[in-house]
Amino acid sequence: MARTGAGAVALTAAQAAAERLDQRVGADGRIARVPVAVSAGVALAVVLDRVRRSDQPEHGPAARRVSAATVPSLGASGLVVGALGVFAALDHAAAELAGTRLARVLPGSARW
Repeated sequence: MARTGAGAVALTAAQAAAERLDQRVGADGRIARVPVAVSAGVALAVVLDRVRRSDQPEHGPAARRVSAATVPSLGASGLVVGALGVFAALDHAAAELAGTRLARVLPGSARW
C-alpha cells in the first residue's frame, strides 16, 4: 500500500514538474504532454531497490540470492516496449481508418 502511495506521489510530482518547466520555458504545452509515468515509475523503483538493498547485510542469506542477468532483462523489456509501441501505432492507424471511412457514410460534418 505504501508503494502505491509513493508511486502516486512520484507521478503527481513529475507531472507538476513537467507543467512548471513547460510554463517557465514557454513551450506551449509540449513538455507537459510528454508522458512521465514510465520515467517516474523507473526512478521510484530504483530508489526503492537501493533502500531495500542498503538494509541487507553483505554476507548472509540475502547475499546468496542470484540476481537476474542485466542484458537479457534489458532485452526482454526492450522487446515488450517495442511490441507495445507497434501495437499502439497499429491501433492508431486502425482508428484513423475507421474514422475516415465512417465519416464518409455517417451524417454530419467530418469535423467534430
